[in-house]
Amino acid sequence: MARLAAESESVLDLDDLRGCGFSQWAVQRRARQGRLHRIHEGVYAVGHPNISTKGRFVAATKACKPFGALSHRATAAFLEIQEWTERDVEITVPRGINREHAGIQLHRSSLITFGGTR
Repeated sequence: MARLAAESESVLDLDDLRGCGFSQWAVQRRARQGRLHRIHEGVYAVGHPNISTKGRFVAATKACKPFGALSHRATAAFLEIQEWTERDVEITVPRGINREHAGIQLHRSSLITFGGTR
């Protein structure tokens, strides 16, 4: 888990944690103990809740799996093209995805499809 977290800005989702052998119960227990910190539904910071800006981008993208993509000003900040100012992280998802997440501004596009092709 520590190696995987180090590779992803200290952010793991349930799929990552299950891949490390953790059950839902084990994840919940670690969250209660303060070893995992919920960022979005099914997305956790490992060890501490103070993740980097890039960690926030990773968390938002993981929250919008499997079709979400970092977009707009968030992408420019991730690529260090422009400075990030605190705002909701922008993620583009296919049209028809209506699930909302606190701290994430969803953009919907017909250019992203469920099958990965247009």
